[in-house]
Formats: sequence, C-alpha cells, structure tokens
Amino acid sequence: MKCGALKTDPPSSHPSKTRHSWYSIGQSTGTYITVFSRIPQLGGITHMSDKPIQNFEEFWPFYVREHSKKATRIFHFIGTTAGGAAGIAAIALKRPALIPLGLAVGYGAAWFSHFFIENNRPASFRYPLWSFQADWVMWAKMLAGTMDAEVERAMNAEHASNGQNGAGKYDDHATSHTTYAGTNGVN
Repeated sequence: MKCGALKTDPPSSHPSKTRHSWYSIGQSTGTYITVFSRIPQLGGITHMSDKPIQNFEEFWPFYVREHSKKATRIFHFIGTTAGGAAGIAAIALKRPALIPLGLAVGYGAAWFSHFFIENNRPASFRYPLWSFQADWVMWAKMLAGTMDAEVERAMNAEHASNGQNGAGKYDDHATSHTTYAGTNGVN
C-alpha cells in the first residue's frame, strides 16, 4: 500500500482526533485503514471533544486509549514498579531523598514511551492526579493479565462512537502507528 500525505484533521472531520495528524494508507474491498500518528500538538490533550474530563470514570477510557501500544504499557509497568519500590524504600529506610528518584524513574520511563513509542503527550501533563491513579490501575490490570482486553474494549468503543459500524479489530503493533483497522461500515 502506498502512504498518502500527512494531513491535519479539521475539527469537524474527526471530532475525537482533532489536533492529531493522520495518514491514509489504503482502501480495498470495503476495508479502509487510517493510521493516526498522534503527534503531540500545542494546546493540550483532546478526547472525544475539547471539554475537560470531569471525573475518573470519564478519564479512564481516555487514558487507556492513550496507552494503546503494548510497549508503552510495558514501559509504564516497569517505571511504576521502580517508582513504587523507591517510594517504599524511602519510607522503610526513612530516606525521603529517594522519593524524587522514584518519581524521576517512574515518569521518565512513562514519558519516554509516550514521546517515542505512542507518539502522544502524556496524560499527566493535563490530569496529573488521575493519571497517577490510572497508572496504578493499569499496573494492577497488567499484573492480573486483563489490561490487553481493556485496551481492545476502549479502542473498539472509540471506533463505534465515531459512527463506524461493522466488525473491526484493534491492531496493536508497537512499531507501527496503526490504531484501528476496521471495515468502516461495510460488511
């Protein structure tokens, strides 16, 4: 398939993808694949609309979609584990100087994955407390083995809310920018 030119969606074209750039890579027999590069842009993070998220229940699906690639989630898991261990060590050893180290390690790994793997802006820039809470929820779900299903559910729900019908399958490739491959209403 041949890549199209980089374009920026106007706000009315893809409401959930405003301020994000996209590539159209092909159309064949009812299958249309769009690749969202999710290049961080000035002006903050958007979700479904530009209205601010009001509570953690609204934030969680947004957070999950912003962590759609498995490699991003692995970096978060490692960073959260190391940061949590440094926090526990700071308390146990009565060495508060370890707390900034834990934050640096935890956020460093997470932010690296957002900038270089997921290609988006960390949610902690706009929603720091909910992001911290969501990091631990994701950590627990990864430990329990349920996070991949959570990501698939959130990505498919976003696809459905964009008015696209039909069966589709969320595609998680850590090295590509593919966010969703679906039938775009053609069965």
